[in-house]
Amino acid sequence: RTYPRELNAEYDSVTNEIVIVPPKGYVFLKPPASINFKLPSISYSCSAALKGKNQRLKRSVVIHKSVVEPADYPEFRTAHRTMLSTDMAPVIMVRQGAGSRR
Repeated sequence: RTYPRELNAEYDSVTNEIVIVPPKGYVFLKPPASINFKLPSISYSCSAALKGKNQRLKRSVVIHKSVVEPADYPEFRTAHRTMLSTDMAPVIMVRQGAGSRR
């Protein structure tokens, strides 16, 4: 990459937290692994935890610099792809007791 990449972010940080309540008779499979990284331009963290029958998801993005320099771009691109795949990861539920039937 020859030119810097400008991050056109509306905010310098964003945190989202949601709680998903499963339908009656369903339970969550284990939550996805947490992920955290910090680059010169951006920090990202995403975690999931089971609280009782519910699943809590928390995601945080912090923009440190609004410009990604060409030398930093390969690491940024890999991190951005990781963020997208983590954000699009499915939340999987199964019928309660489904694994015990034969």
